[in-house]
Amino acid sequence: MNMEVFIILPLLVIVVSSQSPIVLQFSVKEELDPQVIVGNVGQKSNLSDTFTFRFITTYQNFEIDENSGILNTVRKLDRETLCPNQLLCKQHLRVTAMSGPDVKTIVIYVDILDVNDNSPSFPVTSMARSIAENLPVNTTITLVGATDPDMGVNNSIQSYEIVPALNIFALDIHPKLDGTSEVILRVLTTLDRETRDYYQLYIKAKDGGNPVKTGMLMLNITVTDVNDEKPTFTKEQYDVIINENITVNQVFLTLSATDRDIRNNGEVHYKFSSYQTDSTVFSLFDINTVTTPSGNKGEIFVKTSLTVIPEAPYRIIVEASDSGTTKVLSSQAVVTISVLDINNNDPIIGVTFVDGTDYALIPENSANGTVVAFVHVDDADQGVNRIATCSINSNFFRLETFAENEFKISVHGLLDREDRYEHVITVSCLDGGNPKRNATKSFVIQIEDENDNQPVFTDTEYKSRITENKPPFTYITKVSATDADQGNNAQVRYQLGEDVQNDFQIESNTGIIKSKRSLDREKKGFYSFFVYAVDNGVSSSRTSSVVVDVTVEDENDNYPQFSKQHYTFEITENQQIQVGRVEANDTDEMDNGVVTFHIKEDVNYVPFSVSLDGGIAATEELDREAKDQYTFEVIARDLGNLKQNSNVTTVTVNVLDINDNAPVFIFPNSTNKSVSIQYLANPDTLVTTLIAEDSDAGKNGTVTYKFISGNEDNLFYLDDYSGEIFLSRKLHIYEIKPYELTVSAEDQGSPHQQVTHELLWIHIKFVNVTTVASLTEAGAGQNIIIAIIIGCITALLSILIIITICVIRKMDSRKHIYSAKSAEHMRIVDLKRGSSNRSSSSKGSQDRIMDVYELPQKKEVSFSIDEEQENTLSMTFPSTLSSGSGMVTFKSNSSLNTQQNGHVPNHGRDDSLTDSGQQQLHRMTSLRVQQQYLQTQQNGREKWKQSQQQQRQLSPVAKSEDSDMSAVSTTDSGNGGSDEDVRNHPPESGCRPGSVSPRQHSTTDSAISRDFSATKPILSTFGHPQNGGMSTFPRNSQGKNQMFHNVRDPHYHDNYEGAKIQRLHSDNIHPHQQYIDIPRVPSGDLFHGDLQRANRNNNLTRSYEDTLSDSCVSPRDEDDRATTTSGSYTVNPDDLCTEIDELFFRDRGDTVV
Repeated sequence: MNMEVFIILPLLVIVVSSQSPIVLQFSVKEELDPQVIVGNVGQKSNLSDTFTFRFITTYQNFEIDENSGILNTVRKLDRETLCPNQLLCKQHLRVTAMSGPDVKTIVIYVDILDVNDNSPSFPVTSMARSIAENLPVNTTITLVGATDPDMGVNNSIQSYEIVPALNIFALDIHPKLDGTSEVILRVLTTLDRETRDYYQLYIKAKDGGNPVKTGMLMLNITVTDVNDEKPTFTKEQYDVIINENITVNQVFLTLSATDRDIRNNGEVHYKFSSYQTDSTVFSLFDINTVTTPSGNKGEIFVKTSLTVIPEAPYRIIVEASDSGTTKVLSSQAVVTISVLDINNNDPIIGVTFVDGTDYALIPENSANGTVVAFVHVDDADQGVNRIATCSINSNFFRLETFAENEFKISVHGLLDREDRYEHVITVSCLDGGNPKRNATKSFVIQIEDENDNQPVFTDTEYKSRITENKPPFTYITKVSATDADQGNNAQVRYQLGEDVQNDFQIESNTGIIKSKRSLDREKKGFYSFFVYAVDNGVSSSRTSSVVVDVTVEDENDNYPQFSKQHYTFEITENQQIQVGRVEANDTDEMDNGVVTFHIKEDVNYVPFSVSLDGGIAATEELDREAKDQYTFEVIARDLGNLKQNSNVTTVTVNVLDINDNAPVFIFPNSTNKSVSIQYLANPDTLVTTLIAEDSDAGKNGTVTYKFISGNEDNLFYLDDYSGEIFLSRKLHIYEIKPYELTVSAEDQGSPHQQVTHELLWIHIKFVNVTTVASLTEAGAGQNIIIAIIIGCITALLSILIIITICVIRKMDSRKHIYSAKSAEHMRIVDLKRGSSNRSSSSKGSQDRIMDVYELPQKKEVSFSIDEEQENTLSMTFPSTLSSGSGMVTFKSNSSLNTQQNGHVPNHGRDDSLTDSGQQQLHRMTSLRVQQQYLQTQQNGREKWKQSQQQQRQLSPVAKSEDSDMSAVSTTDSGNGGSDEDVRNHPPESGCRPGSVSPRQHSTTDSAISRDFSATKPILSTFGHPQNGGMSTFPRNSQGKNQMFHNVRDPHYHDNYEGAKIQRLHSDNIHPHQQYIDIPRVPSGDLFHGDLQRANRNNNLTRSYEDTLSDSCVSPRDEDDRATTTSGSYTVNPDDLCTEIDELFFRDRGDTVV
């Protein structure tokens, strides 16, 4: 379907582009939940129900129903995100409508309607401005404006206002082109700092939504001072009266002026005006500016003794001015001073302290009578008028007279510095005049502190709480203690008890207690310890203590911990019970420590459930054969309020087996229940393997096998556990029949066992022996290993053979000349000796044409080139066709010339035969080979027929002698094996003498074999047979490989011992010719290729084809011969002659085998 859309859409665009699109308008409000219907495109475009609708491109925010054409929103729309700062927000959609070949394009404009979902907001939450109090009216101050992302008509900012509303300030709003506003604060009236110096206003921005949304800006206005106020005296006129005996520098008048300005503008200084009516005032009086908590004061004092009584009061103009930086403002007042005239003198009191200092200092707790100071009185008067009586105003001290006008002051009570740290002692004295004149003298006695008070905590105990896991140095509480002593005695330092110094610390000077590390409630949830307050007493310190209790509050900081990392439970199949229980602990408290359990959700379903308390139960009956193990995860989660912690453990449930399944036969079964075995198979040969499966486990699934019936003859035995059936003994031919066996497969389950029965048919086959060699099976792995080993051995042997050939070739070349000449001489002498006895008849005869020499008792094939005659080739090989062992030699020379009369020419190197002589030699040789072969064939035909009849009558005992050929076969019962049979059954490794080839299929008894060997004729000269048989050598009767196969038989010499070599003779033979030995051909039916010979035991008669198997049969040879199943071959004598001519009489180079 998707591929069709991609292929069709480009075509649709081409078609639709030539049509006018349908334009539709829809609207939808922002901030609505998904799946809001925007509209029905099909209905609004007036299209029939047959149209289907698709977006041309993909849109993230909309979807359209393909059939109904309903346009929906996919997600919540935010107009401020889709169209920021835009008055109109339209979404452009393109839709294709299709109905068969009719295609239309629809353009949809969706208006996203604004809702009042945003409040006006200022860039900052507060602003501060400073303005001077003398700021002109209507002065403006620029502020920041608010913004509102909403762009609707009523949803944007509509107005601003000042809260609280004052008549001092107003707002001017100036809209900008980009939609924002400039807000300006305007001053409506003159400000007076001295009346109000600070204003806190709120600028409120309001939109037009319903309900109205607002934004606030806090504005802090500070009114700064200007020097606009003059100092003001409390009075403009001051009058004062002083005695003439006033003390110099004595202040007799204090002036005060105030200035409403602040700082320098309000700081007042006093001085005498430089413009005075009486200049003497500057020498008699002066004024000082003194700073007091209530402001600067002006103190007027006497500069010198007043000895002159003025006739009129002194008038002084005093000026008070501020310290303004830009300008100085001042004001003036008038002071009038009057001086009184007095004619006597007051007593003068003097105080002297005991320690010689200018002040009195005694320790607290001093003993009564301790002298503090001495007082003496002076009076300028004389007589009684100068004697003074004095007293003091204190109950703690006593004034005692010890001489005229001499007094002492001593302690007269308990002094407590903490109660009163100083005593002001006033000594009052009266002279003896009348009226009495008096004098007073005050001084201060300070009490020196002693460390006689302990620190006292403000609270009797302190309790505090802290949440666990707070970082180190978190504030916990503060303790405070005071000491009524003074100085070092009153300085308190704080200490913690040693038991909590690893957990808490205290600031020694402030008493603030902090955590020293992060606290863990699970380790310790409550601390109670002492805090000590110690003063800094010089001689000794005083200490007090208080108990501080700190409660550590819990935090959900611990995860549930399972008692095991992995739980393993067991349950018997087919039961629905509780499996086990998982346990977890959470060291937190309250809900933070309550643990519940859940199975973790997974893709794979598990048939288990877990209760809140951790109990795991099976939700259905389990089948172990379907699944024997379940592994899943269980989550332990606490009930924390702010957050929940969880942990996971793995649970494995092993399903235990019960014996609820019977064994099931895989082989044999209802469709495949038969096997076959050759009757020649050896004992202990594997017949087949029973295969049964039991889906149970352990002993319940362990299968044993038994014979129930059908093996009454005990031909087979069965391995109970492997199921392998073996042949128990050799089979007889009369036992060739099918056997019906009933076998059972039984498990070992407890309490009851399951048994299954099945039929097995075993067929005993009488098979073609040509497949025997292919039935020795080995594993594929063994074949590969054997092939590698054979390859390595072959390569090594090849190297050794090449080296040996080279060495032999070198040695042979040295003695070849002598050996060749000696052998040739003997052969030529023998030829001459027998030449007179040969017949010239065209039919040929069985005359002895060659003398027989004794040959070495071994088989050999040799090709040699005489070094003296380059064109002479000889080949010698053992004869397999004669009745005895011997060699047949052929010799060829390309320069050979044969004379018609048959005598041998000279041995010189320059002698040669004529062309006609050479042709005559070839013709004679061919005729003699044909004649001898045909005669042998005719004589052996009847013997062959007799052997065939007796072969069919062989008893099973005779056949059992070839038990080494027997094997189990699953092939057909034909006479030959197919390509696949041969390839799938590799040959036996190695060869042994006299072994039977795959093509051997018949045997004869020893008597027949001996009789047949005794009747084998000797080859005659080539020609027509005397008995009127075949006039020519039949061609294509066998291949050249078969022709010379027995040359490789290592036991050939034993089978044909005593045989003589028959050499082919020509009337004219070159003296340096070499002979080529040809094997004799046994008699037999050449049309059937059943040439036979006796084996080394003289008890088997083999067909001619069987001679191929006397050596190792390679896989390639097997493949070459796998195309036939009859085992029959024919030999064409014409082709044979041609091949002999090509092989032995062509001029070839040196060849050594």
